[in-house]
Amino acid sequence: MKRNKVGKIFLSLSLPTVFFLSQANAAEQGILQEQNTYIIPKHKYTNEQVYNENTNTFNRLNGKNYYGIKSNGKINDITLIYNNPKTPGYTTKDLPYKLEILNPDFTDEKISPDGNNIEEGTEFTRVQKAVYIPFLVSAFSNGGDVYSNNLIIADGELSSVYFLKPTDKEVPTPARTENDDRFDYLITAGFTKKGESYDNTIEIKENGYINMGVENTYALPLNGAPYVVGGISLAGEVHNNKVIFQKDSAIDFHASKFTQINNIRKYDERIMHIIGGLSYNSDVKNNKVTFNGSKIIVHGPAFAYSTLAAAHIVGGICTGKLKPCNAINNTIEINSLNLDLRVDSSGTPLAYDAIANEIFWGGRTSHGNAIGNKIIINDLQTILALNASVKVSGLVEFYGGYAIDGEANNNTIEANLQHSIKAHENFLGKNEFTLYGGYATKGASGNSINIRHNLTSEDMPENHQDRIQLVAANTKQGQANNNKINISNINTALPFYIYAVEKRMMQNQKYYADSADSNSIVLRDVKSSKALNSVIEAQTLTNNAINYNGVQSISSISSTFIASKVSIRANELSNNNLVNLKDYSSAARENIYVIRGDKEVMYNKMYLNNITLGTASDKREGIIVITAGLGEKSHDNILAITNLNIDEYHNNSQIYIAPSAHLTRTNANSSSDNTLYMGGTHNIFQDTIINNISGSFNQTVTESENTENYTSAITPSSSAFTKGNHFIVDSNVVANTINNFEHYTFILSKDIDINKAMIVSNSTALNLSSQGALNLYTKDNFNVKKGTKIKIIESKAGFTDIEGRALDINNLKSLLTTMSKNTKQFSTKMIPNLSNKKLNKLKYTLETNENGTIIYMNII
Repeated sequence: MKRNKVGKIFLSLSLPTVFFLSQANAAEQGILQEQNTYIIPKHKYTNEQVYNENTNTFNRLNGKNYYGIKSNGKINDITLIYNNPKTPGYTTKDLPYKLEILNPDFTDEKISPDGNNIEEGTEFTRVQKAVYIPFLVSAFSNGGDVYSNNLIIADGELSSVYFLKPTDKEVPTPARTENDDRFDYLITAGFTKKGESYDNTIEIKENGYINMGVENTYALPLNGAPYVVGGISLAGEVHNNKVIFQKDSAIDFHASKFTQINNIRKYDERIMHIIGGLSYNSDVKNNKVTFNGSKIIVHGPAFAYSTLAAAHIVGGICTGKLKPCNAINNTIEINSLNLDLRVDSSGTPLAYDAIANEIFWGGRTSHGNAIGNKIIINDLQTILALNASVKVSGLVEFYGGYAIDGEANNNTIEANLQHSIKAHENFLGKNEFTLYGGYATKGASGNSINIRHNLTSEDMPENHQDRIQLVAANTKQGQANNNKINISNINTALPFYIYAVEKRMMQNQKYYADSADSNSIVLRDVKSSKALNSVIEAQTLTNNAINYNGVQSISSISSTFIASKVSIRANELSNNNLVNLKDYSSAARENIYVIRGDKEVMYNKMYLNNITLGTASDKREGIIVITAGLGEKSHDNILAITNLNIDEYHNNSQIYIAPSAHLTRTNANSSSDNTLYMGGTHNIFQDTIINNISGSFNQTVTESENTENYTSAITPSSSAFTKGNHFIVDSNVVANTINNFEHYTFILSKDIDINKAMIVSNSTALNLSSQGALNLYTKDNFNVKKGTKIKIIESKAGFTDIEGRALDINNLKSLLTTMSKNTKQFSTKMIPNLSNKKLNKLKYTLETNENGTIIYMNII
């Protein structure tokens, strides 16, 4: 590099070279129009300003920074207006259009906050400490409060380019500079170094266009990041500030640099930032960003076929190096936000695949708590196809409250979409839409996600990594209580993953909330054409619930998404949790419905009413696992199934139903006092047989980062897995193996075929306990005449005692005599299908057939 005598810089290149146009001038005050209202002068570059024909060199442009008022004290009620409309008739591809801009003075005063980088703990990586250029500032105070100030981008383009082409001659594209510039361009209504910043507003109106972050608009080399901030303070509280993007305003997202680490993109900080309120070392409260029909323009390089651009959008953010700070009651409201594509080429490209990775936070803090923040989503465009080969897609992430070193409590995401989310194949090979209510390290409670009406269109492509993920709470440790997800009246064509509480994955390590109490997932009238998974997971779980009503999980034969799962899973204790599925159907290859507590699982309830299970496998193969209590010590759990429908399965050995199950990784397992109810009408495909209906079966679970694989096996008859287990039979039931129940209750009604055995064990001997009881009832005033002989149990391989020792006919009769004298009381209130029924207990005598494979009850 060479420097001439007047300080101009020349690059040793054969292409046209560049030099600094002029030395920097200080920021200028806008022109006073009326009391407290200042106007930024109209601005455009001439051919002589952008290009020196005598030396055949580009001039490096240095623009102007503007303010309304600067002071050391308080500033209020100041309005600064930028109104620099384009000449009618030009488009973005026309050179005169590009000259009509305002860009910053890059050598003006820089502001370096005393605090952590606001990108800390996110997907962004900052190379250097934040240094702001105050580009447009309505109120700039060195020490006082700034409040009730306004910045209006009425019309025109804001840019950060160094170089522009002239309009009167053909010249090559400017060569990019050798500098790795990283300016932070500050656009704000209220800035103060020491005071509070509040009630300030930025409004970007129709035809307002923020196109900043690159040094030229031909090859798009990055030179910095725009920060559009309602109000900012370097030391005081920031509250009640607003950023409003009105209909037909526009924001440019330029191609973002990133590194890929463990399948996670870490973006360079030179991206668009839109922030309602920004504070260093103090709280941010009640700030808001609103989109009322604005347009995101993904601005891609002309000589490429794809581009990825990211943006950081947050209602309120605070970062504290000197003291903790909280983000409280901040909001993002998306009434309408659309996509567009800009490629600076001579015509429409033949093919182009652009992606906008939009990341939204209601409220975020680096050291402190995120409390009561909200994101409202009414209409969000996620794909725009300009033609069959040119499109721009949106991949979005939402965080209601985000605390890097603290708690996230009482944050909310509300989505009532006017149009469905759409997606298409893209060069990343995945479509991802993620919503977190609260994301924290020390606890996350009271967060909620509410989704109503449209979610995705039904006709969408399938990529292996596609997913929609809703997480009410994710925390590395601490409590996660009272988090809720409510979803109603939606369709989705992408795999659907729902977590009331989710574990944290960090560097291949799993971190769980210490405890999770009273969390819930509620789905009403939901149809998923791919896999559907609902999960609540923590170290200990108490009083949590998953409720479905009118839910379908339908997977095509070709689907790469094989599992539909409902799981309440604790590493230690799972106590008094509920799974309640009504009018539910699933055609996934794997159907897993489990309440789990690895150390102890107790007093849980699983109610399945009118469920239909099948498999989308072209081989008609799959697995069904249903248990209300999986763990080392399982007791007092209830599984109640009414109206069970199972479609064709060629591998019957993979269907398991039990109120409890035990893990294979330990020998300290036991199952006791669990209850299984099966009633209503069971429709099982004629060649499909349930493999195991048991008090407890053996379950192996192998886990990877994001998946669990279930392998089930029959538990041999044993008192350790039988004691107190109770089978309430309210329909005709058939399985290859029925075992490990101590008590049996049989209920007769018009729905029972009394010409068939009420339960049939086809392959394995059924075990009986001398401590067990056999009860017989009728319901719905069903009349059974005295002397009627009811076949209650048929075990084709005979019977054993509780430990699995075979019983001959004499020992069987002796055992039945003992059992007939025992009693077992149970509460019908615990079984939904019996809670409003009156049961009449019948007296009986017992007998067997000659070879000891059938037990009869004779009504007396």
